[in-house]
Amino acid sequence: MYSRIFAQTGSGSVGKFFGLYGKSMSTLRLGRMAPETTIDIIEQELHAELKEKGLVKLGKTLEEEQKILLDLQAKQKDNLNRIKEACVNPTQKRLAQGYSINGLFWSLKQKEMNQIATKEAMQTREETIDWLKARQDLYAALKHGSDKNCSLS
Repeated sequence: MYSRIFAQTGSGSVGKFFGLYGKSMSTLRLGRMAPETTIDIIEQELHAELKEKGLVKLGKTLEEEQKILLDLQAKQKDNLNRIKEACVNPTQKRLAQGYSINGLFWSLKQKEMNQIATKEAMQTREETIDWLKARQDLYAALKHGSDKNCSLS
């Protein structure tokens, strides 16, 4: 029941993504692939959505989700690179020089990391990316299966 948390438009970073793609994106809902979510759950939800919308509308929805996925992946990669440059590399350099990384230094680096992206935001983005990837993979398998007149499970 709690395996998926849907982000509604207009709240947080998801609202920013919908703003990038126009009003048609406001009807999409983005889920998160929490640790207890299995691929079977996503597959069942995709089949239910397929029955509700049909293959053509589902395909269009997943094409729009693909754009969001690419943006989320780019943002995640950018944040990780910024954290590495601002926090990880200086910490490793300081440690290699024999200095302590505890205390004030570590506290400042933690603050810098949180300014780039909080742990919760990174985790939420990663779960959303996983959910979108799983849907894309299942749709590709469904599309491939429909070419052979069969479907997922």
